[in-house]
Amino acid sequence: MLKLDKKKVEFNAQHSANYQIFYGFGDSDKFPDYKEWRYKSCYSNFLSQLRSNKGIKKSFTTFKIIPTTVELTKEDVINWINLCKKNKFLPKYIVPKDCFKTNKDGKVVRGFLTINIDTDMPQSMLYLWLDSFRKLREDPGFVKAILYLCNDKKVNFFIAFVLATHFNITATGHHCLLLSKDVYTRTNEPKPKTMDDGLNLKMVRSLYKFINDDKLKKGKKVGTATHWHCNSFIAEITSADLVVPIKDLNDKKVIEIVSEMNCNKAAELHSKLHKSKKIGG
Repeated sequence: MLKLDKKKVEFNAQHSANYQIFYGFGDSDKFPDYKEWRYKSCYSNFLSQLRSNKGIKKSFTTFKIIPTTVELTKEDVINWINLCKKNKFLPKYIVPKDCFKTNKDGKVVRGFLTINIDTDMPQSMLYLWLDSFRKLREDPGFVKAILYLCNDKKVNFFIAFVLATHFNITATGHHCLLLSKDVYTRTNEPKPKTMDDGLNLKMVRSLYKFINDDKLKKGKKVGTATHWHCNSFIAEITSADLVVPIKDLNDKKVIEIVSEMNCNKAAELHSKLHKSKKIGG
């Protein structure tokens, strides 16, 4: 049975509403001087700016870390980057030690991300990479919750990602999932409020299939896309509501449901579990 401390899963006022980041494009292997860059906002115009910089090979992102009620340590940042790399939420070539700068007291004060631009890759995947790194600035509590769930409690990363979303993300405008703790988000109900509630595996399976199903067509490519289409795309990948008690999320049979590519088979596995009373009731 999985026992979770809600204080380590949910962080109030963890979100930073200051969305200013610096991003630019180029070909250098060395991170350029960002102080003169034109683009000092969120990624809303990223694709249009990319089209006007044809032939470029890399995108560069940097931002100042602004602690909220949660402050991430250097170890937290390294662990997050490695966890994202392991689960394809960041590319494998990212080197954690190159992704942040600390001050004289050892506190993380700035983040740096360099991504190799591939115009043939899905724009939805590129957005996932950019957003996963930006979470270090905008949602440190979300990051902290996932590190607790995955590293301390050995929860599956995709389950942890959705569970942490339910308890920490306050809006869907920048998030890669069409899901938040706000009442208007209705894509993964019922919404858990305590550690004694259930978690709908629908969005977990959508996210897992998005990353791991090689047969899934992931929408327009970076070179042809005119706008981002990520969270609404992922939300439509699966549709079956498969609710499991949070206390049973580490059961290996639950992991089988999450990783089953066939939606009908996943629903059958879920039904068998509940009928046999091996999980839930």
